[in-house]
Amino acid sequence: MSTEPDPPKPKPKAKDNDEGKQAAQAAPAATAPKKANAPAASGPPALDERALSFAELVPHADRFETDALIAMLRDGRGVVRANAALALAASSQAAPELVPLFRDSEPRVAVAAAEAITQLGAKIRASVPMIAQALDGARRW
Repeated sequence: MSTEPDPPKPKPKAKDNDEGKQAAQAAPAATAPKKANAPAASGPPALDERALSFAELVPHADRFETDALIAMLRDGRGVVRANAALALAASSQAAPELVPLFRDSEPRVAVAAAEAITQLGAKIRASVPMIAQALDGARRW
C-alpha cells in the first residue's frame, strides 16, 4: 500500500448545448436546502400524509371544504379520519358526523373526534344527545 494521495480526478467539461447548461443551472437549485422561514404552501396541508394537530390546521381553516371533510370521515385510513375531524373543528363546522367517530376502531381517531368536539364547544350543543348515546357503553382506556 502506498501512502501517497490519489491524484486529483479531472473535472468533466461542460456541454456546449443549451440542454447541458439548463441541467447545470437546475442542479444547484434542486439540491439547495430549504429555508426554515420559507412561506407555507398556498393550499391546506394534505390530510393523508401524517397526523396533524389542531393548531396546524387552524391557519388553513378557510381553505377546507366542509363536504369534502365530511366525506373523509368515512375514509378507510385512520390518519385521514382523524385529520378530517380536527379540520372540521378548525373550520368551526359542528358536523354531527363527528359523533360516530367516538366509537372508531382506531383510538387516535376517537381521540381526534373528542378533541374536535372539545374545540367546537357550544357549537356542537345540538349533538349532545347523540354524543351521550355514542358514549353509552363505550370502552374505557
